[in-house]
Amino acid sequence: EGLALIRSGFGNRSIPVLVPPWNRISPRVVTQLPRLGFTGLSTWKPRPVGQRAQKLTQVNAHLDVIDWRRGKVPKSESLVASLLLRKLRWRRVHATRATEPLGILTHHLLWSAEVEAVLENLLNSTRKHPAVCWMSARDVFDS
Repeated sequence: EGLALIRSGFGNRSIPVLVPPWNRISPRVVTQLPRLGFTGLSTWKPRPVGQRAQKLTQVNAHLDVIDWRRGKVPKSESLVASLLLRKLRWRRVHATRATEPLGILTHHLLWSAEVEAVLENLLNSTRKHPAVCWMSARDVFDS
């Protein structure tokens, strides 16, 4: 029903990707998503190895900009930058993960000018780097 509502409200601008509550979903449910019309799934942390559903692209979020332990406040730019560096180092060590897009968790209900500023600065400071290729959700899930 949710996918039908999204399609009726947004038409061709919608992407049939499920982001489950709290980024948690049973592997049994994942296998049913294509039958329900979903072509994509996004949860938290690296994709599980060997649990891929056919006809379903899974691209997860790896970097969270909210500090949940300090009261759901935006993380500082320096903390976001250090976490991003840690994620990139991990990917270098685990070469099989290097081709997986690195997703950012933005939490629409906690969106604020401060979160937007942190993300804008992150995007602006990395976009010209030759190793960085920021992609839209449509590009990631349509590939």
